[in-house]
Amino acid sequence: MVIAYGPSHIRDVATGGLSNLLVSTAAARVGDWLKLAMTALLITSLFAAALSFQNTISRYLFALGRDGLLPKALGSTDPVHQSPRLACRSYTIGALVFIGIAAALQLDPYTILYSWLAAASALGILVVQLLVCVAIVRYFNADQRGTTLWQSRISPILSIVGLGGFLLLALTNLSLLTGDQSWRVWLIPAAIAVVGLLGWWRSRQVEVNVSNSLAAVVGE
Repeated sequence: MVIAYGPSHIRDVATGGLSNLLVSTAAARVGDWLKLAMTALLITSLFAAALSFQNTISRYLFALGRDGLLPKALGSTDPVHQSPRLACRSYTIGALVFIGIAAALQLDPYTILYSWLAAASALGILVVQLLVCVAIVRYFNADQRGTTLWQSRISPILSIVGLGGFLLLALTNLSLLTGDQSWRVWLIPAAIAVVGLLGWWRSRQVEVNVSNSLAAVVGE
C-alpha cells in the first residue's frame, strides 16, 4: 500500500477511506474485476472465520460445562447429532446481544470493536500460553515421567521468559495496540484478570465438590 501511493501520501489516502483502501487500490492499479474478486474472497473468508469462531467457542463452552466450571447444561449434546447444541445457541445469543449493544452505542466496527477485541484476544492468548508453561514446570516438578531436563525445565522456562516479555511489551504499548489513548484500554487486561480469578475460584469449588464426593464414597 505504501509503494502504491508513496510514503508521503499514504497517510492522507488512508485517512480519507481506510475501509475500502485495499480494494480501491486494486481497482485503480489493476481493474474493477480484481476489486470484485477481492471483495468476494473477503466476504467468504469472513464467513469462514465466523464459522470457525462459532465452532471453537461452542466447544469451549461445552467442555467448561461438562467439567462443571460453567452451568452443566452447556455440557449436554444433541440426542441425534451429538453436537453441543445448547453451547452453540448460547454463544449465538450472546453474540447477537453484544452486536446489538455495539450498534445501539454506535461503536465504530473497525476502530473500536475490531481493535479492542483483537487486543483482548492477543493478550488473552499470551496469558494462556504463559500459564500453560508455568503449569508444565509445576506438573513435572512432582514427577518427571521420563522427560528430559530440556523438556521439563529449560524449554518451558525459556518460553515463560519469552512470553512474559511479549506480554510486558503488549501491556506497555496497549494504547498503540488498540488505537485508543484513553484510560479505557486498561479495562481489557482488567477484564482478563477478573475472568481468570473467577475461573480459579470456580475450579477450586469443583475440586472441593469432587473431594467431598470421593470422601463420601470411601466412607460408605
